[in-house]
Amino acid sequence: MRYLAQVGRNRDVFEWWPDYGQGPLWLRTGGGGVAVDLASLNLPDSLVVELTSWSALYEEARIPRVDSDGDPEWLAHGVRLLAATRAALAGRVEVVVTEPWWGEEPLGLEFRFEKP
Repeated sequence: MRYLAQVGRNRDVFEWWPDYGQGPLWLRTGGGGVAVDLASLNLPDSLVVELTSWSALYEEARIPRVDSDGDPEWLAHGVRLLAATRAALAGRVEVVVTEPWWGEEPLGLEFRFEKP
């Protein structure tokens, strides 16, 4: 069963993370997170399609590892989509990263979402 978070009050920070056909936006909930329903965000249809298609291509080999740089083209596409997503959600939702390959300093593990 797949659970999807929808935008509502007190839900104004999402984490950017693609994962096996889900994401790339996640709402943290106590012990983990749930994928955000992109359709609930009133994003442009073309952006939803591109986010969904890009995230569906996720596999661990695309992410940098000690022994690999990952997939630079896929990562660069993700950086562009992150910027487009932030622009589309400006003033409504903050999108944060927790990994260094999205082109900015990630939030540390000490970062926690407050419960609604």
